[in-house]
Amino acid sequence: MEKHFNILAFFLVLLTVAACQPAKEKNRASVSAQALRINILDEPQTLDPRRARDTTSLTITRMLFDGMVRVNKEDKIELALAEKVDVSEDLKTYTFYLRDSFWTNGQKVTAHDFAYAWKKVLDPKFPADNASQLYVIKNAKLAKEGKVSLDDVGICAIDERTLQVALENPTPYFLELTAFPAFFPVCQKADLENDHWAMNGDTYVGNGPFSIKEWKHQDHIEMKKNEGYWDAASVRLPAISLVMVKGETEFKMFEKNELDFAGSPLSVLPVDALEQLKKENILKTKQQLGTYFLCTNTQRAPFDLLEMRKAFALAINRQAIVDHVTQGNQIPATGLVPLSMGLQKEPYFKDADLEGARAFFAEGLQKAHLTKETLPSIALLYRSTERSHLIAQAIQQQWFDAFGVRVNLEALEAKVFFDKRSKKDFQLASSDWLADFNDPINFLEAFKYRSSGTNSTLWENEQYVQLLDASSREAAPMVRVDLMRKSEKVLMDEMPIIPLFYYTMLYIQQSYVHDVALSSMGNLDFKWAYLRDNAPQEICKGEK
Repeated sequence: MEKHFNILAFFLVLLTVAACQPAKEKNRASVSAQALRINILDEPQTLDPRRARDTTSLTITRMLFDGMVRVNKEDKIELALAEKVDVSEDLKTYTFYLRDSFWTNGQKVTAHDFAYAWKKVLDPKFPADNASQLYVIKNAKLAKEGKVSLDDVGICAIDERTLQVALENPTPYFLELTAFPAFFPVCQKADLENDHWAMNGDTYVGNGPFSIKEWKHQDHIEMKKNEGYWDAASVRLPAISLVMVKGETEFKMFEKNELDFAGSPLSVLPVDALEQLKKENILKTKQQLGTYFLCTNTQRAPFDLLEMRKAFALAINRQAIVDHVTQGNQIPATGLVPLSMGLQKEPYFKDADLEGARAFFAEGLQKAHLTKETLPSIALLYRSTERSHLIAQAIQQQWFDAFGVRVNLEALEAKVFFDKRSKKDFQLASSDWLADFNDPINFLEAFKYRSSGTNSTLWENEQYVQLLDASSREAAPMVRVDLMRKSEKVLMDEMPIIPLFYYTMLYIQQSYVHDVALSSMGNLDFKWAYLRDNAPQEICKGEK
């Protein structure tokens, strides 16, 4: 009898233990040992940091590289490969002292790699859309234009661990600039041996928190922790899995727990899902230093006419678009530079100014000796994403209501779209600018020169250039801000771009995802991220 009692007691204990097991959420099993899974929509345009410009390419290169400094979890600049930085009294000479670090091919990262990479960006023969970011360096712009030798540029590797940089003028944001991928080093040996090294996983050489394990083009990229990274102790993710699926597929995968992060800045959440996500308290938002706008081709009719550019700009009802289309608390844009940067005291133009728009439209037709019926066909190019299509449709209808003109919509896959926009093969094209560093000059410099890879409009204005040049020489902060404000007014008076709204980042992540760093500039960084099972409550059946 005692034996039977012991067996019965044993089973009762088992039942009690089972009943008191933690209540599990729908989490992945043992998530801490698994890869974080994200979607990047399309094949990255490039993984060469010197050429990276689009958000996807910039995000991935930050996984694979480290520069002199890095934006940390608190959205502040901290030293990375630079162990120490000395700045001269006149604020025009920076001396960087490197810490010991290594490339994924085992070679040591040196100051020569930095000097080589930066000068390659400034080589007139090397295509680098972000070369203008380096123009604060002495003779950098002249070198890119082929007017001086690269040897005359203010970049000098004094020895393997010391890089000295001379600037044209005191530049208060220079250290922050070096966090941008255009300032990353490149392994000189790897680049000289194979100038296509960045196109495949098996030849790729980086120095960042992660390295490429597998790259199947147009399908996925598998990352693994770089154990040779100088700060490997801070990297808690063993791997990152990057898939390439459409936005609507991404959201379904997230719901099925097949993705761990979705939304800004790599993709856009479905508009029709936002309201429910808000109700469920899942949607996360963060203001972003970025602006969505339309580029006009100022060398192609009808937007070679200022009157036409202004007419189409004033006819847009931005408030209606952010209220009923994007629905993410975006702010209607009446300038290029985000309001939080403090340039715009009042709107440069009135939103939804139909009376002004129609007056400019009539004036433009008269100037071009055209009628509404003989106006050349107009097309708006944009990437084939759900939100871009909805925005384009809304603008198309607003223009039809204002002028009786039907603008054709051309939705293109990312690669084709970027190629056409880069070649200036368009009349109107969607675009945006996300801050690379927290200063208005970053937005304004993008449209300073017609030849710049960041300026798709073919617009250039002498007064605009002079104001920006004056601001770069100005040491007094308030005077400098006023000069930049005046330059933005010139840009809006000329309207080579048509601002629509200032960005808000909308994203969702699984509850077990922690410490993903998302900066106000839209930099998504997984260096410190980790996955951890939630600590569930114990629930015993029968307890009250």
